[in-house]
Amino acid sequence: MSPKEKAWLLKMREEEKLAHDVYFTILQRWPLRAFENITNSEQKHMDMVKALLDKYGLKDPVKGLGMGYFKSKEFSELYSEMVKRGMKNFGEAIKVGAEIEELDIHDLQQALKEVDNQDVKLVFQNLMKASRNHLRIFSNWLKKIGENYQPKYISKEEYQKIISTPIERGPVDINGKPIKRIN
Repeated sequence: MSPKEKAWLLKMREEEKLAHDVYFTILQRWPLRAFENITNSEQKHMDMVKALLDKYGLKDPVKGLGMGYFKSKEFSELYSEMVKRGMKNFGEAIKVGAEIEELDIHDLQQALKEVDNQDVKLVFQNLMKASRNHLRIFSNWLKKIGENYQPKYISKEEYQKIISTPIERGPVDINGKPIKRIN
């Protein structure tokens, strides 16, 4: 495992915790089923990355850290800022969700350029698929409440491409292509 792969695994473990903790906290203020479902999904994502950390003998950067606590200053600051915004009003809470998913997509795209291990690629591709789905869900909510969203981490074109396509079902392979089930 290369130093870059190790760094990406550690970062994605914290980034998935960021998503989980922000959604869980916002859910207490805005009890929307989407926040509940996506919070549960983010826990699964944290577990997927943790399994890779364990496999490669890497120290878990979030072990023993409570809700809203992070090893990195970057994620601590993002958590505080996003929760503060998300508590203001429902529309802002949904925008925070979209922003987190957009950040995940951006970072996973960068990571996939630098990782070679097939199992890491497989996990990252599936995390990215889930983030696209979550971004679609948040975008649909924004549309329902008449709010606009301006992407911050990906291009407007990529954002539009993602939200204009249907929810992706099932797992994907290391290239992000759906895995066809054999009956």
